Amino acid sequence: MNYIKRLETENEDLRAQLAEAHRLVNDFLVHLDSDKFAGADRDYIFCSDVRNRLMDLRMATLEG
Repeated sequence: MNYIKRLETENEDLRAQLAEAHRLVNDFLVHLDSDKFAGADRDYIFCSDVRNRLMDLRMATLEG
């Protein structure tokens, strides 16, 4: 594979990772607006939920 093709492939891979990270952030924002967090207890969330979502985001941005 020549240099230009390799760069094009790397660029496509990075764009795909960025799109996945963007999707995960959007999914998390939707999750935070869900019924699970409605009402008086809205500001209290399970740390494990946040941790799991952030780990997904971290993995999406570190792959490659």
